[in-house]
Amino acid sequence: FEVLSDTDFGQQLPRLLADAKDRLEEAAFATGTGTAQPTGVVVGATSTTATVTTGAYVLADVYNLHASLPPRFRNSPNCAWVANVAQINRTRALDTAGGASFWTNLGKDQPEQLMGKPIYESSSIDPVLTTTHKPMVFGDFSNYYIVDRVGVSIIYEPMVTGTGASANVPTGQSGWFMYWRVGANVSTASAFRTLLT
Repeated sequence: FEVLSDTDFGQQLPRLLADAKDRLEEAAFATGTGTAQPTGVVVGATSTTATVTTGAYVLADVYNLHASLPPRFRNSPNCAWVANVAQINRTRALDTAGGASFWTNLGKDQPEQLMGKPIYESSSIDPVLTTTHKPMVFGDFSNYYIVDRVGVSIIYEPMVTGTGASANVPTGQSGWFMYWRVGANVSTASAFRTLLT
């Protein structure tokens, strides 16, 4: 109650809620299980390409992952790479002859590309190189559907109550409950390949 009375929290709230929604959706669209949440692209992309050496990442893995995607999807204008920043930086470090920061040197403030396709960061994709992890996805994202019911509902609760022994006893707090409906899934599993370490 003091926060509501003494600050402009009401004006900050929409931005905070929008940021929370973006973070939840990013995680679900990348690695969501499909149970009570959208199916993430890493889960829906069931075709994998194993690294040359288990637990390691070398330049040949980039070429192999690229080549394993059928031309129909690889040549699509919607084809892209998605990885955690740790995996992106590992890929940057592969080019020791041209300089380990070759993307930075040649980017010229344009979107980064890997083998002529855009590469995007997802903080939810696993960056680990140990056995059975999937640190990178390559595919035609026109085959990943997000179905979003337009609109978000927010309910203001002026009196939050406790739980357990304090059930139905006011805590002296107020809150907001925000919900929306969204679903997502891979429509064609063969349109994607994940790198399997």
